[in-house]
Amino acid sequence: MKIQKNITAKRFKVVISVGDESGIGPEIILKALFSKEIPKDIDIIIVGSEKILQKTYLELRDLDVTNIANPDKLQIHDLKVPSNKNNKSIFGNASFHYLKKAIEIVQNHPNAALVTGPICKKSWSLAGHNYSGQTELLAESCGAKNVGMLFTAKSPITGWRFNTLLATTHIALSEVPKELNVNLIHSKLDLLSKFCSKYVTNPTLKVSGINPHAGEEGMLGNDEKSWL
Repeated sequence: MKIQKNITAKRFKVVISVGDESGIGPEIILKALFSKEIPKDIDIIIVGSEKILQKTYLELRDLDVTNIANPDKLQIHDLKVPSNKNNKSIFGNASFHYLKKAIEIVQNHPNAALVTGPICKKSWSLAGHNYSGQTELLAESCGAKNVGMLFTAKSPITGWRFNTLLATTHIALSEVPKELNVNLIHSKLDLLSKFCSKYVTNPTLKVSGINPHAGEEGMLGNDEKSWL
């Protein structure tokens, strides 16, 4: 693990798990960390293979890509993961353990945040890690029961924030109507309200429709009219 000289316990840390290294994770990370907009007063820790990051860097340089960070100047937690026989499961097993280690680092530093590179869910399955996504592993690792996948956006002009929380995650579209019920919607709205209340005193919550045009008063579905 490379250590930067300016690392301190009090500085804010961003821990990045590389994700599936047979995909675009390493390239995205190297390009993102080249940005001049990243604050100088934070520590960035990458959890992944230093060898693959170096290989990605050299391949991109050979393609005349210059807007990429040099791995030699990054702090990398070079995690050695036992390899499996199947190539796809090798990358799945590695990305699983990268995320586990990244979560561990964040949990040991109260002033830290986690960023995850993309994974291949099939590769996780081939490696024997039966989770439908990174969200589910995060929930298990944190002992959280009421969990939601939330997207947030903040206007750079007014500061107004828009949050979207999903009622279901990582299931087939055909299964969504079967999973939805009053108790689930209530629990997700409680979770969303709790998050929004960190930013505003009385957040306004809205529930989206299930059917096109929210059912059009029953013409395109009765879920909204009958219970939602």
